[in-house]
Amino acid sequence: MNNLTNKHLVVISIDGLKAADFDIISNLPTFSQCIQKGSVVRNVKSIYPSLTYPAHTTIVTGKYPKNHGVVNNKLLEPEKAAPDWFWFRKYVNGPTLYDMAKSRGLTVGSIFWPVTGRSSIKYNMPEIFSNNKYISQEMASLLGGSPIYQFNLNRKFKHLLDGIKEPNLDNFATACAIETIKKYKPNLLLLHLLDLDSQRHGYGTDSKEAVESLHRHDGRLADVIKALKEAGIYDNSSLVILGDHGFQDFNKVITLNTLFKNQGLISMGDNNRLNSWRVYVKSCDGSAYVYVKDDFNKNLSSKVYNILKALSLDESKGIAKIYRNDEIIDLGGDPKATFMIEAKRGFIFIDKFNDTIVTSTTPKEGKSNGNHGYHPNSPDIHTLFIGCGEEFKENIFMNNMNLVDIAPTLSKVLGIKFPKCDGRVIDEILTIP
Repeated sequence: MNNLTNKHLVVISIDGLKAADFDIISNLPTFSQCIQKGSVVRNVKSIYPSLTYPAHTTIVTGKYPKNHGVVNNKLLEPEKAAPDWFWFRKYVNGPTLYDMAKSRGLTVGSIFWPVTGRSSIKYNMPEIFSNNKYISQEMASLLGGSPIYQFNLNRKFKHLLDGIKEPNLDNFATACAIETIKKYKPNLLLLHLLDLDSQRHGYGTDSKEAVESLHRHDGRLADVIKALKEAGIYDNSSLVILGDHGFQDFNKVITLNTLFKNQGLISMGDNNRLNSWRVYVKSCDGSAYVYVKDDFNKNLSSKVYNILKALSLDESKGIAKIYRNDEIIDLGGDPKATFMIEAKRGFIFIDKFNDTIVTSTTPKEGKSNGNHGYHPNSPDIHTLFIGCGEEFKENIFMNNMNLVDIAPTLSKVLGIKFPKCDGRVIDEILTIP
């Protein structure tokens, strides 16, 4: 029998957890216990763009977006009013942590982990939003994951849901995780929680709603630990709590596609829908890719750069930096993009077309709105890592690591040699020789 099957690893991703949240969670009962008993990395550098889907793919591949292929949350589909997301495993280049676990005979479960649709995960409830009015949210996820597993969980816990609203969705996800731990005892369980991210988007980065969400997460963490004990696997389990990116507030949006439409480089059809394009700006919220069709046309690329450069000289337009293709690759972004643009603090990019290039926002829920996607060098975008259990050293505090280091480190926790990737094993926090 595979001697690795006695090991158990639960990875809880708290979407939108920023480094500065340590000051709050270190005073919460369950988080503080995990901190005292384990290893903490106070500043984890995310990837560029610092978005959920590229980040979560990095967490399980140890690669930058340029190498794993998930370069944005959404696909580049300019002609679609509502583009699809990178929902499916087929978009990921190379092996993942869950693939490697399965290849060594380990059982894997996953609840709402991004980019796992139609993957090899045995107990899989993928995060897939219905983008078709004829397919329900439940059915979209069911078709992309493990049908019987999901059907049973939905039957038991569906009453906890209110569509995909928070905090209901995370209460449902946690209940599913608890059931999975008790019933199936997976060697690797990936759990993605979105409550904090949702509150920060809606109410602002440091809003009371965000703080309340951290308190709810403390309770969810306690419930997961209790489930490990009741399943009789707590002593053989390691628990990792991590984030994918931090947050910043904004109050202005930039619609550069409006600029290129006015320049005749985007044409519109009926109902103000995009008909064709030679240049298209794909939002990553705090940053944006600029794609030039027929990129070999250097004259067009130069024209686009000059337009962007001239715009950046106007402080009110919110452009902080323009990166060329070689710089994008160095930053780990999409090699197919001609340019990448970083927004100034207080600005984000959107794909839509407006009457003016820059417009002020009116928060729908709170006093402000938060977002991410910005350059990972910003301390606001740094996240956290907490590891506890017999594989992690106790009461260890480190200042820095990179998101690409997580996959090879977690692989070593499971006793698996991970393939060559962009990250390294953080041996400083592990008890394993």
